[in-house]
Amino acid sequence: MYHGLLFDGAGQCVEVPGQRNIPPTCRVTSFPTAERGTLVWVWVGDPALADAALIPIPANLDTGSWQMRHAHCDLNANYMLMNDNLADMSHVAYLHEATFGAGDTRIAQTHPTVTALERGIRIERWLADRERVESWLPDGSRAPTESMQDLWLSYDLIAPGVFVMRTEIHAAGTARSCGYRIPSMPALHSNLNIQAVTPVSSGHSRHFFALGPLAAETVKDTSLPDVMFRIMLRGFEEDRRMLEAQERNLARWPIDPSSAIRHDRGVYLLRQIITRLLALENPAKSVSPSAIPLTAP
Repeated sequence: MYHGLLFDGAGQCVEVPGQRNIPPTCRVTSFPTAERGTLVWVWVGDPALADAALIPIPANLDTGSWQMRHAHCDLNANYMLMNDNLADMSHVAYLHEATFGAGDTRIAQTHPTVTALERGIRIERWLADRERVESWLPDGSRAPTESMQDLWLSYDLIAPGVFVMRTEIHAAGTARSCGYRIPSMPALHSNLNIQAVTPVSSGHSRHFFALGPLAAETVKDTSLPDVMFRIMLRGFEEDRRMLEAQERNLARWPIDPSSAIRHDRGVYLLRQIITRLLALENPAKSVSPSAIPLTAP
């Protein structure tokens, strides 16, 4: 609207202040969009291939079931570095020791179940006998306790970079009683974590995120959504510093593909899937999701 020109949804100019004649070439590029609750999804590829059925979010941010808080930030890093970060949660034990990890290194010492999906990956895992979260203090730290609980994490990471995670806290012994499979009993606490990373350029990305507990859990503690979100913001600042350092370092010292480790299984599968989808979208062009290839661990 720099000069007051008005364009319709197809990108054609329909109004020019001070004149009736509108040049037919006066238009801007338009993109197919779809609204889902409070989210607007944009398809930036071939408009003929736009398919709203591919939108992976199973729950809107304005649903009454969850008390969600949301924000976004910019990263001076390639979008695939954020995907790598989300595909391998073992880093939580070290990068997020003071926030998400709570000093528990077992997430790095054990391996989740990783399943390849048509357009992404699914990762599921139990962390048994973790220190019980009795309550969160106003500063985002957790109140000390000596009892234990089991933590169930299950998330999908869908191309090009949409993350949907359900976290559940169960009574100690639940993981063992259900054979370390999907829990069949109600959780003591549940929260929903939704993230999406959008490429802006090869070295710049935009990170959208939202988090919230079940609405029923906020009846006794109305501050819970805000406290949890403050913890998330602190954790994501840790991620941002590391990802931007990775971007700088990889430009100088590329990783040897043979250095892949077992924790890279999810990373490798997602890169394979994104490479395949990019090739389908543009068969005439050789494409790669990143300049950092990984061999199968």
